[in-house]
Order: sequence, then structure tokens, then C-alpha cells
Amino acid sequence: MDAPKKKRKKKRLQRCKRFPAKLYTATFEKKKVVPGKFVILFIGPKSELPHAQLGIVTSSKTLKTAVARNRARRLMREAFRKEQKQFKPGARVLLLARKEIVEGKASMKEVAADLKKICDRARLVVAPPPPPKPKKPPPKPKPKHQQPRDGKTFAQRFGRYQPPKFAEPAPRDFFNPLY
Repeated sequence: MDAPKKKRKKKRLQRCKRFPAKLYTATFEKKKVVPGKFVILFIGPKSELPHAQLGIVTSSKTLKTAVARNRARRLMREAFRKEQKQFKPGARVLLLARKEIVEGKASMKEVAADLKKICDRARLVVAPPPPPKPKKPPPKPKPKHQQPRDGKTFAQRFGRYQPPKFAEPAPRDFFNPLY
């Protein structure tokens, strides 16, 4: 008997993180463009949302087959999904696929690296916070034979060190027979 298959939850780009379609033409007219090797980035008007939004355009003029257009969409969407936490809040990004994304058989890593590079050039990425400073290790405890019993040092217990005073020798007694 076959075991029942588990339903896999798809990692879709949420609707709120999608670029509104009515703003596509305004973005193309704005002409804030940053070209890359695999994609061309258009910067849209800023939104008031706390996250970035993505729009994807795959032209049938540059990518002839539906398979190529769908592959390009998947690659761009996944690259954005992995990098979306680094975008400035309210950024609207429109990505136009180039034919090199399919002809060169670009991998996911190449598309993600290209997207990151052009977003850095467009200043859409928030600088990552500085790494936390390494904590100093706590001082090593002294071995038990070096630790004072009551927690005080010698100087705290006895005050300033003074060498012991010896008694002065008795004056010579020439008449003493034991001398």
C-alpha cells in the first residue's frame, strides 16, 4: 500500500508584496533604470508599506516560449524572495527579464547575485547591521590553593606588610658562667 502523500506548502510571494499592476506604466515612464546581466531593474514610486514590493515583466518579444518566460519569472521571484528582507521598506521594484536569463541557462545563484548587485547600485538595499562585538571571556578562577579562605587578600587582612621585629640581644654578661 502506498503511504498518503503529504501536501507541501508552496512558498508563494504574498499578494501584499506584489507590485500593483496599475503602477507599471508610471514606473516605465519614470525611467529610473538600472541594467544588469540577467534582469533590468525599474524603480517605482515609494509605498508606505513596511516591506518591498515586486513586479515582474517577461516579454514574449525577448523570451519566445512560454516555458522560457515562466522559468525567468520563477528565477526572478525566488531571487527577490531570498533578498526581500534586505530591501528598504516601501521599495517598489519592477524586474524586466533579459534573454540572457534563459539562453545562458542562468542558475538561481547567478540571478540572485545579479539582483543583489543591481539593487546595491540603485541603493535599494539597507546596510546590514554591524556584527556584534565579541564578548570578553570571564576571568579564569584562581586555583583553590591561591584563593584566600575569607575572600580577602593578605594586605586586607593584616594591613601593610611589616617585617617581624626581633628582640635585641641581651648585653654580654662576663660574669655569667654559662656565657
